[in-house]
Amino acid sequence: MAARLNNDCINAKRNGFSLPCPTLNVAEIRLELTPYIFVGKGEIVTVTSSINGLVAFELANEGPLLGTEADALDILSETYGTETSVIVIPVTRLLPDFLQLRSGMAGAFIQKLQNYGCRLVVVGDISADVAGSEALAAFVVETNRVGHHMFVPDRQALLERL
Repeated sequence: MAARLNNDCINAKRNGFSLPCPTLNVAEIRLELTPYIFVGKGEIVTVTSSINGLVAFELANEGPLLGTEADALDILSETYGTETSVIVIPVTRLLPDFLQLRSGMAGAFIQKLQNYGCRLVVVGDISADVAGSEALAAFVVETNRVGHHMFVPDRQALLERL
């Protein structure tokens, strides 16, 4: 509404008319990020800024399985306009092939988030998968070493690492 009023004021002044136009005191504007609950596509997710000042989009433990590039784009579209920089996904929400590196699913998913400037944090116990695959073990170690994307065992580890 304010943008429309301001455009009307600008257009009126250009045409030689005078309208009472509201003024905006920038010093009075205060932005606060508070937790929001979005209900979309049958799932509940939380956007929060309480993780060390970063805006995180946390998916619920229950919901459809994720892991494709299309899923990454769907998640990114849900975060549009929220200044989200971290996507937090419980391991229980990932497709079974996600942790099978030969499927290419994890790499494509992470790359899609990376292209849009978002970090991925997978929360949950993947120790059995890591024990069964040297490639996955090396991938998780390297991913966690770099620290941009992460695999963490629980929420406490997430809070400590971010």
